[in-house]
Amino acid sequence: MGYIMDNLKDTFEKIRQLNITGESEVAFKILSDLADNNSGLKKDPIFILEMAQTLLGMSKFNEALKCFQKVLDTESNNIYAKKGILKSTHKLNQPIQLEFLKEIFELDKDDVDIKNILSDLLIKNRQSNASNNPIYCLKNSQLIDKEQIISAINYILNSSAVLNKEIVLFDAFIHIITNNKILYPDTNLTEIIDIILSYIHIFDYDRETELKKNIFKYYKIYKSDYETLKYLLKIVKTDNLDDIFFEILSVTLKESNLKSNEKDKIIYRLNVLRKKSQNLKFKNILLNEIEILQKKTLLKSKPRKIHVLLTTACNLKCIMCYIPKKSSAYEINRQFIDFIVDTIPYLENITWQGGEVFLHNKFQDLFELAGKHNVKQNIITSGLLLNQKIIDSVMKYNTELTISIDSVDKQTYEKIRCGANFKQLLKNLEIIKKYKNKKYFNYNMTSVIMSLNYNQLDSLVDFAISHGFNLVSFQKVICNHDNKFLSLTKEQEKEVFKNINKLKRKYENVIKIQTDISVDEQNSSCELPEIQNNEVPKENKNNDDTLFCFAPWTQIFFDFDNVVKIDCNSIPLMLASKGGIWNNENIVTYRKSIIDKKFTYCNQFCYDNADHRTKTKKLSDI
Repeated sequence: MGYIMDNLKDTFEKIRQLNITGESEVAFKILSDLADNNSGLKKDPIFILEMAQTLLGMSKFNEALKCFQKVLDTESNNIYAKKGILKSTHKLNQPIQLEFLKEIFELDKDDVDIKNILSDLLIKNRQSNASNNPIYCLKNSQLIDKEQIISAINYILNSSAVLNKEIVLFDAFIHIITNNKILYPDTNLTEIIDIILSYIHIFDYDRETELKKNIFKYYKIYKSDYETLKYLLKIVKTDNLDDIFFEILSVTLKESNLKSNEKDKIIYRLNVLRKKSQNLKFKNILLNEIEILQKKTLLKSKPRKIHVLLTTACNLKCIMCYIPKKSSAYEINRQFIDFIVDTIPYLENITWQGGEVFLHNKFQDLFELAGKHNVKQNIITSGLLLNQKIIDSVMKYNTELTISIDSVDKQTYEKIRCGANFKQLLKNLEIIKKYKNKKYFNYNMTSVIMSLNYNQLDSLVDFAISHGFNLVSFQKVICNHDNKFLSLTKEQEKEVFKNINKLKRKYENVIKIQTDISVDEQNSSCELPEIQNNEVPKENKNNDDTLFCFAPWTQIFFDFDNVVKIDCNSIPLMLASKGGIWNNENIVTYRKSIIDKKFTYCNQFCYDNADHRTKTKKLSDI
């Protein structure tokens, strides 16, 4: 018989090709003729298997099933017989043991027919012991569509055999979203996402947020900016300023490159959302985003961020301070204070800076007002004037406390910050440390890096960690003609840059480390490089319609000597007589220059740290 079978190899190969091409009737005739000429073939497993495959191709599923079973009775591990039994059983609409299906599929995960069976089981739920696994079918199906998803959801929610329904359903949804392009290339996932969103209320906050984030990632990778924005507008919660997706919407709007008709549709949707809102701040943010999309220069929306230098009065005389030394301290003027008070109900963030903010007699009143309007506040201070009373007051609201510490060596610290007392600093830090885990409190440390402390980065980070800081920020010293000795040499700057990156990697999961220090071979001085009038900054050679910077539309900075800026690094603006403050003639001109890509008021440092760049990083953290 072995000799005969060897001679039939070519014939069997021909039969397989006929079955593949749908000519199983011809293959059956050849096999029948062979059996008539040699009755012994009817008992041979190889012949029976070929006959079974041919009967399967002819849709004679009962006869095929019997033949496959005969082979398996003889050869219990024959994978082809097992596959044939599975496929015949499925075609006969008979129950399938899922463990049997999994056993076969795990041996050949490329078998499209078995993947199709898994897909079909999602709809018909014919597996007899699927108590633990519509998920298995989802993960291994050839294709998946709306009907299959609904079937799987119904099975998970309604079957008494499925325990931990919320977890199982969550895992199913995550798999569908994250593996779409790998496992389901022909699927219209947008339609399926709508189904998933209709069940989002089932989950707790963390799972709901995780699902929405994964869907957002799908849109960002595979869909247009317009489709991504439509999705975000669908899930944003009206008047919920703590909704992470409201912030993501704001960032994505600025990043998006929309066609004119798409922009009009998004503006329409933003206006619909705005009309639903009862919250002044929420409405203002939406109006501001609309005006940015429209590239308005005269704004009806209010600033969303304000940075305020309240006074130059200070209890210290820091050697690197950029504020000119005068006989009398600067105090913010009444016009600026009135503007701040009027704007506070609309504000998202405000930063208070001195001098020393606690020396200004209006600070406490302004701080309380902002706190009552749920404004996120950042206080920049040396920390030396803090006491229990001040700390208790600060902790009532959503506050970020930034303490300036340039060295953890007592002698160096007190040399840099003349008049400081290192022991008092340590005492105050111990009081603050008790509030480390308070909700809505961030506790940051900032260090100005100069020639006196550039080799102390490790000790500064260790100090920040031991005292419970959330973040440490290293800032490059900005020198004037009186303190150029503080500037870093090229070699020192390179060393600092290298060490900061090393520390970032080392303490990645312990503390956030950030810096404005970068290595620039062409300009390593401590002066800020200016961009010449009408010059396009580095890296901005693209021709898209997006704005290079959004700061003139969203924020304002009140500096000393009654100077207004957009950002702490931008060129000072003296207010013109027209337009008040926010729509002052000079600020409107600033906005126009950004739209026209003239960058009249910009320097390279400001460009490299522009508002949209820092915001974009938040998206990558999702």
